[in-house]
Amino acid sequence: MARRCGDARRAAQALEQFKDRDAPGTAIGLAIFHLASLEIDAALDWFANAIERRDPMAMVPVAFRRFCASSPRWPTIAKMMNLPD
Repeated sequence: MARRCGDARRAAQALEQFKDRDAPGTAIGLAIFHLASLEIDAALDWFANAIERRDPMAMVPVAFRRFCASSPRWPTIAKMMNLPD
């Protein structure tokens, strides 16, 4: 949210703290961060990462489908989760 509020430096610092972690929930947290920043491609990268890790929170994109579905990558993400097109 700091990025959307104009504090890009603070957002970058927060992002760097989590980017290389392999802890459960990190991928989905980063996906939501990028989604809140309206960086749909980066969000979808992290959603795909969460799906590949079989993170139970990987279903979050379904709740944000109206934001993600505009991306040409959405069908691939939906297929990874066995969702209908």
